[in-house]
Amino acid sequence: MRLFYSNFTNKVDRKGRVSLPAPFRTVITTAGHKEVVVYKHSKLGCLIGATPSFFEDLEARIDTAHGQDSDEYMALANISFAQSKLISFDPDEGRMVLPEDLRGKAGISDAAVFVGFGKTFQIWEPAAWAAQERLLEERARALDSGLKPVGRGEAS
Repeated sequence: MRLFYSNFTNKVDRKGRVSLPAPFRTVITTAGHKEVVVYKHSKLGCLIGATPSFFEDLEARIDTAHGQDSDEYMALANISFAQSKLISFDPDEGRMVLPEDLRGKAGISDAAVFVGFGKTFQIWEPAAWAAQERLLEERARALDSGLKPVGRGEAS
């Protein structure tokens, strides 16, 4: 699976139309989809977008971990599936309509920041994204990732 990278700020019109960034459309269409699934993040003030196949995998992981009759499955399925929207986009220009309820949950009005997050992407109100980005940069500076530097061998 190709991943979502970078970030893009696009205008949102009065009807909620916004252009899905071209690199994001490429990831989605390369995976064989013409739609994107969008839902409100359970902890952050943003929306999450992903391919429908990502959501199929997510459902399988939730079911395997908890079983469909469990309280955990019900809670996770409600957040991930019941409150999500399958949104079509124009394949040429990427125009899509972010539903009013989702825009309201994320505080998005006249602009949206699309942020690549690997297998998913986030959609933020610009000022909220700026604050989140500062927080993430602070955390990253304080973090020792434990990853080896790329291109270097182990010390002997």
